[in-house]
Amino acid sequence: MTVHAQRKLVARELGGLGVTFSYVIVDKEPIRKTPASGLRDHSAMYNYALRRLLERVSWYVDSQHGEAILTFAHVRRFPYANLNNYLRTLRTSKTTIRWQAIRGQPRISTPEQTELLQIADLANGCLSSAIWPDPYGDVEGSYLREITDRIYARPPGHICSYGLNIVGDRNFIESQPWWPL
Repeated sequence: MTVHAQRKLVARELGGLGVTFSYVIVDKEPIRKTPASGLRDHSAMYNYALRRLLERVSWYVDSQHGEAILTFAHVRRFPYANLNNYLRTLRTSKTTIRWQAIRGQPRISTPEQTELLQIADLANGCLSSAIWPDPYGDVEGSYLREITDRIYARPPGHICSYGLNIVGDRNFIESQPWWPL
């Protein structure tokens, strides 16, 4: 079986799961070119994306009258003390995160140890293939199309508002050859 065929199968399987995906996409290139951007610092960028993801996760879970138990994947060179400090700061700041929908303290794990992180990692691969060109300059939107129905879109919300939340210019996504989903 070819790698493409395997990825198509994985994407199709992901599309059939009873899960909802939400992405925060940071187009780093324009940020790097903007000297005044507070997001040039890697920790600040990671924290900002995390806040936006927590907002969306909490909105979704709260709308389903459920609770989220947060498990973050291990990120190299990102100190977990910074993560915990940032989460404490968020809890005391004015945000749109619905904290009542988030239970307990987050934990850190790896995809090898946590099945749901494996699923998240595979879903991330679907998005990555759709937006980051391969060595030949091509992108592959078919994997992302397979999971489109699993991406968070609150009616009548646009998919780029909730499930594909973009930091930067939406043209980064909307100029892709596979757009619109």
